[in-house]
Amino acid sequence: RELREETGVDVETELLGAPVAMCRGEWEFRGVPLYSEDSFFALRLPNFEPSEEGWEDLERELHHSWRWWKPEEIDSADEVVLPTGLADLVRQLVRGRRPPVTVELPWQVA
Repeated sequence: RELREETGVDVETELLGAPVAMCRGEWEFRGVPLYSEDSFFALRLPNFEPSEEGWEDLERELHHSWRWWKPEEIDSADEVVLPTGLADLVRQLVRGRRPPVTVELPWQVA
């Protein structure tokens, strides 16, 4: 559901398989303390441009734009990219090295 809403890509759940990573963490949004548990999946697809069609009003307010990031761009970004360790996980997946178990990525700002 989230994949379709966030990108416009609709795939059968079975194609996703098990998550390759998870992260959990506390954060605050507009003064409200929150806790999230996020699952990350790896799926190879043909190139596509994400669609904003499924976005809610809040997402349109908060997100300036989308773009694809290479792992080295994540490493050198001036922005905070969460979860920590995402670029290294992507490098492993691109090399065909799927983790044998779901990896726990840290939810922290360095």
